[in-house]
Amino acid sequence: MLSLWEGYYLLLWQPPLTGVNLIFPGQTSTNVEWLRKQLTEIDGINQQPVNPQFFDVELKARVVSFQKTKHLKPDGKVGMQTVFYLDSATGAKNSPHLKD
Repeated sequence: MLSLWEGYYLLLWQPPLTGVNLIFPGQTSTNVEWLRKQLTEIDGINQQPVNPQFFDVELKARVVSFQKTKHLKPDGKVGMQTVFYLDSATGAKNSPHLKD
């Protein structure tokens, strides 16, 4: 069957956060707090920063580490591709799934 596949596919996916395009170092938002929760679920590191909505240097290091494990550009910025991988790694609870 693989000999018939041309290598293209369409992925329908809805981001778990509405209106997020980029989460980046230095930013303060509720999206940063969401990012912390996702990474804690993945790496088990539960940091207790003074301001959990602030994207600090420690959080950037965790993002870079995650990006490296997924062979993404390790720039510490969380764009749609990194959000997709975070969502997948945490079970994509809010995303539709196909069943057998």
